[in-house]
Amino acid sequence: MARSNDTVAGMLTTLRSGAAAVLLTACLSLSACGSDDGDKAETSGTKTETTAEATPKLNEYPTELTDEYTKSCVPSAVNSSNGKLTEDDAGVICQNTLECIQKELTSDEFIQTSTKMMSGEENPGAKTFTDCATEAGKNFKK
Repeated sequence: MARSNDTVAGMLTTLRSGAAAVLLTACLSLSACGSDDGDKAETSGTKTETTAEATPKLNEYPTELTDEYTKSCVPSAVNSSNGKLTEDDAGVICQNTLECIQKELTSDEFIQTSTKMMSGEENPGAKTFTDCATEAGKNFKK
């Protein structure tokens, strides 16, 4: 699907304004990221492999959107972790969070959800963001 430069610019502005920080803060505030809880899956800083019979297809997002998400998410995760996460650790969590979101939301839904989260509006996509961030944190063990 072709997008106008204005649409991509709007997506990037949304991400720059802190949507990634919102969802990573949710994850970290639940003390899920980098936890030593015995019930957490151990990944040694790598992406979690799933053994599900059918892996859902990821919705395609524009490269500019995923790049900007990562640029915003990684430093936000590192800062929110109070020194518990390195940039590499945060990169793994951010990537796993994004892949989870891509299974559930189209890029347009992602943008709408991000925008509504930043403005404080109630929206169903916010649950996907927080669930994915929480899951990514639980599946990560330093």
